[in-house]
Amino acid sequence: MGRTEVPFQPNPYWNIVSGVEYYHDQVGSDAEQRDMINNTVSSLPASILDGVTFIQSGIILLHSLDILKLRLSFGGLVNALAIQRDQSNMERLICSLQLWLKCGSNVFYSSQCAIDLFF
Repeated sequence: MGRTEVPFQPNPYWNIVSGVEYYHDQVGSDAEQRDMINNTVSSLPASILDGVTFIQSGIILLHSLDILKLRLSFGGLVNALAIQRDQSNMERLICSLQLWLKCGSNVFYSSQCAIDLFF
């Protein structure tokens, strides 16, 4: 798994954090049966998850603006998932936009919009 975040501050009232992440996993298995009486070993079918590949990647962008005692935070996230096994694939793209309004440490407004696409 890899993740990188880059903070940036164009001026004292505006903070930007952007980042990317990537994760890859592959499952492999095998099984065997040992007969201790006859001293033989035989192969068994692998588990149902054998050969599955999982990939996740994402991009995030978060802005914060401080105006007097009000902090306006907004950002977006794009997350892509892919699960592959043999010839069958499942791919999913998730896009999320978020908005938060804060006064001091109290959040008094929060909104989120997400789009979830399957391929």
